[in-house]
Amino acid sequence: RRVIEDAGDPSPDPVYLDTLAAAHAELGDFEEAARVATRLLETLEASEEADPEATRAVIEIVRANRDRYREGRPVQDPEVTPEGADPSVP
Repeated sequence: RRVIEDAGDPSPDPVYLDTLAAAHAELGDFEEAARVATRLLETLEASEEADPEATRAVIEIVRANRDRYREGRPVQDPEVTPEGADPSVP
């Protein structure tokens, strides 16, 4: 939580914003996670001209993540979730 608090206004770096959104969700702050994910979508959509196909794929992933945050569910990597753990439980 301290890292999030110290972050202040996050940079528009997509990797940073994605990580920040996931961190908020892991801490149960799904409203803020969705807000950050929305900001990330805006950043990606503005940069879509550079590589439209790749950017469109990332946008779809971020939208799916934002939808999970809005449902009150974190996004967890199944490869790092302990075996037998319920990934929908923070």
